[in-house]
Amino acid sequence: GPEKTTLYIAALERFVEEWAEHEIAARALYEWAGVVHGQGDYVRAHALASRGWAEHPDSVGGAWCYNLIQQIVAKSATIQTERVWNDPLPDIQVTYRNVTRVFFRAIHLSAEEAIQPVWQYIGRDELGMLLTQFEPALAWDADLPATDDYQERTESLPAPEGLEKGFYFILASHDPAFEKSDNQVSIASIWVSDLALVVRSLYQDGLVEGFVLDANGGEPLAGAKVMRYKCSYWTCWLDGQTSSDKNGLFSFSYDGDWTYSYLFLVEYEGQKLATENTYGIYLAQIDPAPNE
Repeated sequence: GPEKTTLYIAALERFVEEWAEHEIAARALYEWAGVVHGQGDYVRAHALASRGWAEHPDSVGGAWCYNLIQQIVAKSATIQTERVWNDPLPDIQVTYRNVTRVFFRAIHLSAEEAIQPVWQYIGRDELGMLLTQFEPALAWDADLPATDDYQERTESLPAPEGLEKGFYFILASHDPAFEKSDNQVSIASIWVSDLALVVRSLYQDGLVEGFVLDANGGEPLAGAKVMRYKCSYWTCWLDGQTSSDKNGLFSFSYDGDWTYSYLFLVEYEGQKLATENTYGIYLAQIDPAPNE
């Protein structure tokens, strides 16, 4: 029935008080703490598990209580932000718990490096490369309100000023040394650019077309260089180039090869911006109307 959880907690409490001197009480405290933790009361769960660990540290239940404590007090910090930064600069959303300070690094890559498939998914090896082989273009940190209730919290922090136009990985860590052990490194990829790029695929006509615009005012940008890169699983290479017209419009037609995907990189007055996704270019197969 609807009161079963309340009755279960009451039974566990009676059991703990009756067998407080026996190590089995630690298992009951763990179960009790687990129910409370599932209800979202992390402070109460921490207190119950701490009691089980303190009173019976060498028991199975005590070990379970210790593990639950580590789960409750575990540190974490992840970030999200807009993909393209321009005026006004966006916020960085930091979702965290059990930390009071977050550290940032901005790692610059050239546009041609940034579009390569190796950087589309950041695993352990790629993270190691970013931390050891690239000098940060900018490093900063920020204080965070404490999460005394062990609950996850999201804080908005202003993006830093001073980054030159281009592509960056923003790395965030609650360890100032960005060590891999007992730490969580979160990554967001951004372009600092005043450009906007709108792209669509027209499968029936075998076209990919789009607009190059000023991100601040929305005006079309004529004469922007638009480069098409053909991409395999391992690499992307330049496969075509065109320019935007007076309306900011550009287009690429089907080249007869449907086995690859395509990525687009635009350059205008020293600024660059690439599409977030790759696109397929091919002619859709249109079946003729059936005979009546």
